[in-house]
Amino acid sequence: AVIAAADLALQIFHGLAICQSRSRGNAGFALFPSEGRGCTIRPGFGTRPVPYFFASWFPMIVATKESIESRYGWWVAIASTLMIATAFGSTYLVVVGLKPIAAEFGWPRRIPSAGYSAALFGAGVGGILMGLWSDRRGMMGPAMCGAICVGLGTLAISQSYSIVTFLGAHLLILGVLGNGAMFSPLLTNVTHWFDRRMGMAVAVVSSGQSLAGAIWP
Repeated sequence: AVIAAADLALQIFHGLAICQSRSRGNAGFALFPSEGRGCTIRPGFGTRPVPYFFASWFPMIVATKESIESRYGWWVAIASTLMIATAFGSTYLVVVGLKPIAAEFGWPRRIPSAGYSAALFGAGVGGILMGLWSDRRGMMGPAMCGAICVGLGTLAISQSYSIVTFLGAHLLILGVLGNGAMFSPLLTNVTHWFDRRMGMAVAVVSSGQSLAGAIWP
């Protein structure tokens, strides 16, 4: 009985593996007796007959549709990558110039460092708000807002002479309104252009943040 049960389980899994391989993961299986419709003699296990089953495979009916991918989708992915690289590169400027900024204004180094933290925190909060905006109105509005506010944010930071304006510009203009409209919304938007190579497209767009850290400093 134990041998029969083990043999049955082995045949089930073997048949299931075959059907999944042949149908590329879209298959079901059913149990039927083997052609002998009875028993078979297993060599090495004596002469006691044991039941022998196999799992026959049959492909499931899966609805297929044409791919939505096009060359224009890759242009969207490339443009999104460049936009993210440009936007996040602006947040690294304060990291590169941390010592000169602290020395010029007589601030402790934690103030410029806090500006970088404020920009990233604002980008996280802004990503949620801009994501809601893009879901309702499309990506055009958040993209224009982000592009304008990244430029305005860097300009406001360069003209700030107090800690409040310095941190406020990083948090609100460069963070919430600038980078907040870039990373998460653009990453979500690119998924609308791909169905078969979505993972590759998302990886390309998300690499813009790393490219910014490698190129801008």
